[in-house]
Amino acid sequence: MRCPGVIRKRARRFTTSNDGTTFTDNPTSPGLALDFDATNAHLSPGATAYAAYAVQLSEDSDYAADVALSGSTGTGEAAEDLTYTILKTESFGCTAATTGTALVTDQPATATSGATMFSLDAVSTPAFLCVQVTAGEGLTQGSTGTIEWDLTGTSTDQLS
Repeated sequence: MRCPGVIRKRARRFTTSNDGTTFTDNPTSPGLALDFDATNAHLSPGATAYAAYAVQLSEDSDYAADVALSGSTGTGEAAEDLTYTILKTESFGCTAATTGTALVTDQPATATSGATMFSLDAVSTPAFLCVQVTAGEGLTQGSTGTIEWDLTGTSTDQLS
């Protein structure tokens, strides 16, 4: 099963990266594609794919922001058999050994409700995320699916 994923952000005051170095503005679909390890991008039942992601305030931000996962959309025949977990980590990278604070745990790919995840309090200081997508036991060979996550930012305190 092939499982590409993208994260789309809707706020204008933060930028995103799938390599931990190059940050870009991706406000509309399809957003920034996650870079799942090629070995893990083709899932079998019970397997997990891993992708690192980073979010930071844009250089022209005047305010800190609370970042929320406003929802996810899973499409394709495999979507019903996929769940995801998102960890906030100390550095860029994402493997089976990665540890961090669980922001979302075992959420169905087809879920539409979101969750507040973290705050961005300084310009150019990224939050590092590890996105883990797990295939359920009902996943069938040859099925495909895509998950799209929407991140939103809400301005909070003015930056000093």
